[in-house]
Amino acid sequence: MIVLQDDVHEDIIAAFPILRLNESLIVAAGTLYLYDWFLTIDLEINLVWPSNLSAIKVLYFIQRYSPLFDTVLLVIGHQLFFSSDSIEQCARGFKSAGWLFLGGVAISEVVLTCRCIAVWGNTKRNLYIFLSLLVLVCWVPCFVIMEVYLKSLTFNSVPYPPIHCFTPEGSHILYLCWGLIAVYDAGTLAVMVIAGIRHSVPGCRQSTLFQVVYRDGALYYLYMFVLSASNVIVVLTLPSGYATLMASLERVIHSVLTSRVVLHIRETAHHEPSTQPSRGVSVSRSGLS
Repeated sequence: MIVLQDDVHEDIIAAFPILRLNESLIVAAGTLYLYDWFLTIDLEINLVWPSNLSAIKVLYFIQRYSPLFDTVLLVIGHQLFFSSDSIEQCARGFKSAGWLFLGGVAISEVVLTCRCIAVWGNTKRNLYIFLSLLVLVCWVPCFVIMEVYLKSLTFNSVPYPPIHCFTPEGSHILYLCWGLIAVYDAGTLAVMVIAGIRHSVPGCRQSTLFQVVYRDGALYYLYMFVLSASNVIVVLTLPSGYATLMASLERVIHSVLTSRVVLHIRETAHHEPSTQPSRGVSVSRSGLS
């Protein structure tokens, strides 16, 4: 719903600290994304670009570069540079960013889940059943919740820069989405931990590649669980204007960590001999490419 109010000055003044903090975190997220890209682009050029085309490679590039559009260009540009003449423009930009954020996080989770499957071992039937149920329980409702949240927003055009879009009202329901993402991350983290325990057999040497996949996967899922849980706390304890306070940060961190998982795996596989000891624990390289 789009609402135009003739006098929103008092609401804007009251919400100004929220708006400025939101903008600051958006800019910080965009800066983090660009900084990490400059740090890792050499690995990507050497290890990913020359590799054969695969589904994982396509998903990697989508989740790697989509924040350049939905965070750096769409959100920062919309907040700081776009004209405020049209409330429809504000609503369109905000809702587009919401769907792109959620879609980007989902793609990053798909890539990380493939890493999770790779370390499980040969008997994957029960794992597939568990992950399928986890997706149905967590991600399908999350997209429904995002639709409900976006429909609950009202929009006002701000008559002076640097703030061009103002959303004075919106549902707190978004905390459910962050909570479901946290549940999904906790579930996949449990899978990684169980896989590590199953392969911790005395006298059985783990390959370096397995160690990298397990270490990065477990740690990064832990980081993202903490971030999603923090989002839930923010939405539940702060006014509705803070509902998307950490959205850009979570979006970018999902992309950054997922990209680093893929790059670290490829870097290790590039330097590790393809032959493994017969009693060693390794991971399928085909599942990582």
